[in-house]
Amino acid sequence: MKIITFNIDNMELKYYNCFCPSTKREYFLETESDTCKEAKAMSF
Repeated sequence: MKIITFNIDNMELKYYNCFCPSTKREYFLETESDTCKEAKAMSF
């Protein structure tokens, strides 16, 4: 799990990067959180 942040045309974009434990798929979920714990809680 990690938060990926990058800037495009003066816009800050944040994504929560995680893997599903059952399917092993990787996901990038847009978030406004700064920590993985907060981003994970906001996704439910």
